[in-house]
Amino acid sequence: MTATIDDLPGIKESELIKLGPCAVCGEPLLKDGATFYRVTLSHCAFDQRALSRRVGLGLMVGSDALARVFSPDDDLAKVVSGPAEVVVHERCAGKIGHLLVLMPEEK
Repeated sequence: MTATIDDLPGIKESELIKLGPCAVCGEPLLKDGATFYRVTLSHCAFDQRALSRRVGLGLMVGSDALARVFSPDDDLAKVVSGPAEVVVHERCAGKIGHLLVLMPEEK
């Protein structure tokens, strides 16, 4: 059975207004576009102390696999800012095409 547009998840007008204009060209979403991307971005950084503890344990026990088992479940990275959602016209996506190759294929 093939999905129709009615079967897809929706976005209400109020949510579209909050998303604002295209992050690349600054134009309203409805201008020249039938499709667009909604992208969620987070800026993250590794926690160097947690990484040092993890690597140190691996060196002490002599095995990275054992270190994973015995190490505390520390956060190895922290979210510095975000998440933030932006929208990009499909026609503008080529200007940031390197990001689009990271999008996982649907299964």
